[in-house]
Amino acid sequence: MRAAMALLTLVCLIPCTPTSARGRAPVADQKTVSVISSTVTEVVRLRYADAPTTAQRLRAHQVVKPNGVSAGAGLPAGIEGIVADALTNSLIITGDPDAIAAVKKRIEGLDVQARSVLIRMKVLRFDFDAAGNWGVELVSSPAITTLDNVAASIGIQGDGNSFTAELTPHLNADGTVSVEGGLRANGQRSTFRRQVAARTKAILTGVADSPSAAIRKAAAAGRIPTPKGEPFTVLYLQLVSVEETTGRR
Repeated sequence: MRAAMALLTLVCLIPCTPTSARGRAPVADQKTVSVISSTVTEVVRLRYADAPTTAQRLRAHQVVKPNGVSAGAGLPAGIEGIVADALTNSLIITGDPDAIAAVKKRIEGLDVQARSVLIRMKVLRFDFDAAGNWGVELVSSPAITTLDNVAASIGIQGDGNSFTAELTPHLNADGTVSVEGGLRANGQRSTFRRQVAARTKAILTGVADSPSAAIRKAAAAGRIPTPKGEPFTVLYLQLVSVEETTGRR
């Protein structure tokens, strides 16, 4: 009797653990930690710039300057991607809000109205005789319209007066213009890069049909060459004016 009572007391001292329907002890509740992503997507519609080109510039952080294009450090940290939508001319930007704000600041500097430029020029023909005398003839007074930092060309065909002029204007902040390009004529080509006033009478370059290297070099520099006892012809490209026409109708 005493042994039975002792066994009953021992059983009651053992803690009873409830079991599940399948006979297993339930697992203690686990805390669930959720991470809320700060990544967002914004659509920026461009007014003037081309979306695919702007996206490329942003990826390289390219900034257009009067003397050309310089590359920067690329996209800021926190940007996951930039997709160009050519149909709506928009940029779809994904990343954290601070990084997107930095990219939108860059877009403001790229999404600007292109500066349209009207270039007026003259092509002059100088005919030199063996004695050094020369006469001048106006071959053409062409005018072309292009964009700032964008190359344009113009030319005419004709006996002895065929030429092709190539010019790229760069509008400077001080009101001057940097012009670069070349002139093709008489089977020769000369190149130039000059900084001039907006209205000028500057001879940019010339092309001579002389076999003399000294004469061709002088003509290419826009100078009147010294005759070498033989006749020759020079076609000169003269800049008359460079006028910004942005926003005009």
